[in-house]
Amino acid sequence: MQIRMEYPDRWNIEQIRKFLEGSTELEWQGQSRKAVYAWIRTTLVHQEYARCKRSDTGLIRAFLSKVSGRSLPQITPLIRQFLGSGEIASRPATRPAFPRKYTVEDVALLTQVDQAHQRLSGPATRHIFEREFQQFHKAEFERLSHISVSHLYNLRASAA
Repeated sequence: MQIRMEYPDRWNIEQIRKFLEGSTELEWQGQSRKAVYAWIRTTLVHQEYARCKRSDTGLIRAFLSKVSGRSLPQITPLIRQFLGSGEIASRPATRPAFPRKYTVEDVALLTQVDQAHQRLSGPATRHIFEREFQQFHKAEFERLSHISVSHLYNLRASAA
């Protein structure tokens, strides 16, 4: 059986089986995630994945994995997404957004104190913040008066 490499998304199950038995490695380089997802979707539509027998779905999954360069655990959620909505789309990363405790003004204040005192050590700078707030009652130093020394160094390393 001869397999045309032009349209691997349109192969039938027997062609996919022969391909998986005969090939050792295949990489799909230079393709964007969007292009790979579109190819996977096209293949699933053409194969009528939702109607396939269980043995055939395993072949299709292995084929998608081999050609796309994704592992089987990476292919599974894409197939699940296709079966649920008919589409495969990238999901934005959902990282936790921690609230910022120290503002841009606090960093500017730290920069002013560092310039005025020729950048003292972290504990000495923290002591200045405490004195400015507790003894001289300067409200702008309230947040910085409770800063840890390690976080003070982190703020110094920031863009300002």
